Amino acid sequence: MAENSIFLFESYQDFVSKNVGETGTRKGIRKRLSKFMNCQPSHLTQVLKGNQDLTLEQAEKAAEFFELYGEELEYFLLLVQSSRAGTNSLKNFFQKQIHKLKNKKLKVSNRIETKQEIPESIKAEYYSNWLNISVHMSLGIPYLNNPKALSEYFGVSINDINKTLDFLESNGLIKREIQGIRKTPLNIFIKNDSPYITNHHMNFRHKATDHIQRMSEDNLHYSAVASMSKKDAERIKDLFLELIKKNVEIIKDSDPEEMLGINIDFFNLKH
Repeated sequence: MAENSIFLFESYQDFVSKNVGETGTRKGIRKRLSKFMNCQPSHLTQVLKGNQDLTLEQAEKAAEFFELYGEELEYFLLLVQSSRAGTNSLKNFFQKQIHKLKNKKLKVSNRIETKQEIPESIKAEYYSNWLNISVHMSLGIPYLNNPKALSEYFGVSINDINKTLDFLESNGLIKREIQGIRKTPLNIFIKNDSPYITNHHMNFRHKATDHIQRMSEDNLHYSAVASMSKKDAERIKDLFLELIKKNVEIIKDSDPEEMLGINIDFFNLKH
């Protein structure tokens, strides 16, 4: 996994050097990268010195090694093509694409610090599936600050994770940094009368169903059907509301270590 954001670099050699270490250090990573790209370590050394270039096929493997996907992969390959360009006009062609993609990222990063609430149109996409909010909320957990860790934790493909991260980043909800991916101060709220609340409820009821089928002893699932007086039904509803309030208070001051789903249903079975 890359330890430094590709968008902080103007040359792919500097990016690779920063992530594998200087000559004589972190030899294990250099050796593994060379083997992964199917090239000799001496060739990699010459590439990092600026005497040779990676082929596009080697660059693709290097990007896979550093877990670069989506726009990060595109940016890395543009850097390689710019370095390999044999004419000034071709180099300028790739440099324009590089600057265009980099400026796009910078605009997103600049917008993060000023936006206070996302528009309704973005909320519709945000609440359209369970993965958007799950990935977003999970970025407060230190060991889940990179695509590979998120992919393994949630059991979805790297491609799906990167699509989700691209959506969150493009709307100022997260920020990619050298230390990893983090949430921004941008807030997102959903009210009980929101047109997206039904999707939100259904998404995590579906996830609960998935986990019920796994029968894990670590999880808690409780279902019951009962007849009772209207007065007692109101008492139980009040108890649930008080429990929700206490949950919020506990979660607010809790250290982020795991992601958990919480669903509470209490409803009249009458059609």
